[in-house]
Parts: sequence; C-alpha cells; structure tokens
Amino acid sequence: MTLSSQTLHNLSDALKSEVLDYIRYNDRYVSTMYELISDAIHDKLGPVDDDVLTELTFITFDSLTLK
Repeated sequence: MTLSSQTLHNLSDALKSEVLDYIRYNDRYVSTMYELISDAIHDKLGPVDDDVLTELTFITFDSLTLK
C-alpha cells in the first residue's frame, strides 16, 4: 500500500496529540529525560549538591515541551 505525501501528513497531524500523550506519559521517556537533563545540568554547572541537582532536574523537566 502506497500513501501520498499529503495523506501521510494528514495522518501525522491527526495522530499528533495521541502520540504526544503516549510519549509524555511513558515511563521510559520520563526516566530518559530525567537522566539526560541531570547530565546536562552537571555538564554545564559541574559538581552540584544532589538535592539541588534533583530539584533543578524536576523544574527543568516540567518546563520543557514536546514540539
């Protein structure tokens, strides 16, 4: 089955909300993002107190959005 480019774009637009919800509430996504954010903060700031790093990670995660 071959679908036109326009049909594929229409399907993508129709599925976008459900796909974002699936990703956003997936434990693997959350875990990976927390790890990556924590690594990025540590890379930019150097050694950081564990409590501060955890709080910064949570705040940063909450402020990010999937586009």
